Amino acid sequence: MRIDNKTKYKTAELKKFFYECIKHSPVCPDKFAKNLTVRVNPAKYRISGRAYLGKVFHHFKKKEVLGFLITMIIPKPEGYHLKPVDKNALPAGAKASIAWVFIHEMHHCAGKHHNDMAGSYFNNPHRPEWSDIAGTSEAWAHDLPLTLETPKVKVVKTSLQKAEEKLEHCRLKVKEHTAKLNKRKTLLKKWNKKLKYYTNRMLDLSVGETACNGKDESK
Repeated sequence: MRIDNKTKYKTAELKKFFYECIKHSPVCPDKFAKNLTVRVNPAKYRISGRAYLGKVFHHFKKKEVLGFLITMIIPKPEGYHLKPVDKNALPAGAKASIAWVFIHEMHHCAGKHHNDMAGSYFNNPHRPEWSDIAGTSEAWAHDLPLTLETPKVKVVKTSLQKAEEKLEHCRLKVKEHTAKLNKRKTLLKKWNKKLKYYTNRMLDLSVGETACNGKDESK
């Protein structure tokens, strides 16, 4: 399942919520979630949804083509008519209504029109109030979390704090390049020593070879 989340609700919680809806739905096989995209759009007050209508082909074999996109429209907690206790979470009745709408749209994805829908999924028991009705078939949704993302607080640093950070950064860089320089000095000392050794070695070999050549000529 892919969640295209345009709201401020937590994407992971929305995904878990819709997976639970699929488990409790009387329609659609387990493979339904594999290619499904759920687009979640914000709303001011109402809960609603749309879906692509699936099709059933009657040829040599019966073949089902499931709808692949459900659009859910969900208000913020403060926009819901039942004022929540927690301003960052939807009340139980709203979650039951969202579950009902999602399963209703799943019927459409399975190729079902309103007259073909199972049980109460056409005649919505929550309407028109969308209230929290105890004992409804979506009561399992009451305890599922649907909360808003925690807003990121931007920390404004003072000029002194910025200067302290820059100073610390400079100290680290000086320490880093000093270590590199000391390593380079050690390597330079090593290769200078080798250079001196092989220079003297070449001189010794040249003198010895010249002496040998002089003896050969005298003979």
